[in-house]
Amino acid sequence: MNLVKLIRKNMTKLMAVFVILIMVAFIMPGLLQKLSMPGSRGNPVMANYANSGKITGRDIAAASEKLRILRGLYADQFLLRQNDFKSIFLGQLLFPEFSQAAAVSDNLKMTVMRNRLNINPARIDEFFAQARSRSEIFWILLKAEAESFGCGVSIESAGRILQSLIPQLTEGNAQAADLVNALVANRSVTEDQVLKTFADLLAISMYCRISTSCENITTAQLQNTFARTSEKINAEFVALDASLFVDDQAEPGEDELQKHFDSYKKYFPSRPSEENPFGFGYKQPAKVAVEYMTVMLDDVKKLVKAPTSVEMEDYYQQFPSDYTEQVPQDANDPNSPMIPRQKTYAEVAEEIRADLMQNKINAKVTEILGDATELVEAGFENLDFETATSEDFKKAAGDYTKVAEETGKIHKIKIQTGRTALITAQDIQNNEYLGTLIIRGQSRVPIRLSTVAFAIDELGATKLGPFDIPTPKMYQNIGPMNDARGRMAAVVRIVSAAEAAVPVDIDLAYDKNLPELLSDIIDAEDDIYSLRKIVIDDYKRLKATEIANVNGGVKLYHLAEQLCTTN
Repeated sequence: MNLVKLIRKNMTKLMAVFVILIMVAFIMPGLLQKLSMPGSRGNPVMANYANSGKITGRDIAAASEKLRILRGLYADQFLLRQNDFKSIFLGQLLFPEFSQAAAVSDNLKMTVMRNRLNINPARIDEFFAQARSRSEIFWILLKAEAESFGCGVSIESAGRILQSLIPQLTEGNAQAADLVNALVANRSVTEDQVLKTFADLLAISMYCRISTSCENITTAQLQNTFARTSEKINAEFVALDASLFVDDQAEPGEDELQKHFDSYKKYFPSRPSEENPFGFGYKQPAKVAVEYMTVMLDDVKKLVKAPTSVEMEDYYQQFPSDYTEQVPQDANDPNSPMIPRQKTYAEVAEEIRADLMQNKINAKVTEILGDATELVEAGFENLDFETATSEDFKKAAGDYTKVAEETGKIHKIKIQTGRTALITAQDIQNNEYLGTLIIRGQSRVPIRLSTVAFAIDELGATKLGPFDIPTPKMYQNIGPMNDARGRMAAVVRIVSAAEAAVPVDIDLAYDKNLPELLSDIIDAEDDIYSLRKIVIDDYKRLKATEIANVNGGVKLYHLAEQLCTTN
């Protein structure tokens, strides 16, 4: 039988197979894609914990629902309003609120500083950076740990606590029964399930309090603590400053100087140790070169008009709470309760005038530096900020000097520019102008330029907190930055960076080229770095210290004799 007759005889069957193949071709890609998605194969395990604990997609959904129930019971506010770190941290893990987290972080840091607690602020930043993870995971893990630790709260106890707690959290505007009934109606859960969820939260809070309050202390630590509390020192000494003997030292020879330099060139300066008790050091710290554009506020003030009486009265009506004070309820009794009193317009007119004027100056500064920044960053439009390298930013960045001239002509103001050499964080901090530049992120605590500049990826010498500004890149503009003394505003960028390194030789020297914006007199000596001069001074101080240790008594005797003779 030939092929044609075979096809004609089985045409119906062949067409059926052909149609089936076409259907499979259309259905298979979508089916494969669906099978590859999480949750398409039953309830897959998403994570494992402890010895046999497993977290599935269903567990995540259930935890998310429980956290929504707890929010409906004001549990997030309950934890946030506690007066201890543990509850506040727990609240941030389970109910992360980015808008509130910055304020909570600031308050914690203020508490640490005020009470002189032994807590590094960087650890607080580290916690808030981690707290942005999925709160459902934290709930599942903490609940499992609390149960394994034996922490639990009955539904009855949770109900009693909730009954007394809700009126306090809502200032009497709601009762626990009302909130529970609303959740039962809206979330399709039972009353026992709501109370059990709140009981689980109380158990987790109990577990966190117990587990973080326990610390293993060795016998040696206890003995050391007791010894320190009862330790007494009785010392009588006379301090002899080695500088008294520096002038007596001859200039060191080249061989002596080189030997001293070689001995300490691998150490950072001012870091005493057993090997280097005097803290000599010539290793160069990390450095950056800073380029800046600045405008002086006194110059900007000439560009803005003084506020009119109409503007002042409108401002007073718009922000009345800014001009209130606390006064005794009974003017004749200073111990009576304090009540708010709004000051009259006449009382605060000059204050309003100053506030409005400052607002106008700030707005004009933002406009001027904003225009300049826009011109500088015109070439950034086609850059992918995630993948662009420092070299890419450098090629696309505009010229500060040209942009400052162009923007200055438009706004009829002088914009000063400059570029430093590679300088250290200490150089920035010590400079009268760069050292006062600050910028704020979401945190109320301002960040100094000396911190921001050294956070670039090329160095990573400092770390910015989760509520600070994003970590800058090379040639990316930072600002506007404000002067803490209220004299100027600036936009800056990092144009070069160098990691810490051992100097090649003793003759390292350079001009720091630090700004002197308001002064015609430049202290050249402070602006020049000379490693040779530093080594010579250190060598003389070292020799002077040796003399002070051996012959200090003789020198002190002669000094005392001279004083007695003079008197």
